[in-house]
Amino acid sequence: MSTTCLEYRAAQKKPPDYWKTSKGVTRRIDSLAQNFNYRVINNAVKVVAPTAGAKWLRWRDFGDAQVCSRCLAYASGGRNGYYKITWFTPEMPVHLGCRCQWEIVFGDPFT
Repeated sequence: MSTTCLEYRAAQKKPPDYWKTSKGVTRRIDSLAQNFNYRVINNAVKVVAPTAGAKWLRWRDFGDAQVCSRCLAYASGGRNGYYKITWFTPEMPVHLGCRCQWEIVFGDPFT
């Protein structure tokens, strides 16, 4: 069960006792597992990219209508969404339910 940015925002509006129900606890565990999985994968990409000879990373959002403004801001940050390997890169995922991923770019995307 994947959580989109919109689902994450909707979950924030649920009554406080929702998170004490079995459905709420299951939803929270699933979201935390997804968040951990995305964090591990995206951190691995950031470690492997320089050793493989990559020069840039590209912030890739999911590209649909459910992408939130925070994710869109990072996708257009850096140099139009491209971040040089030697630059500071934002932490990913941005929030629970974030579906953004790093894309490894080996050449110069601006030539």
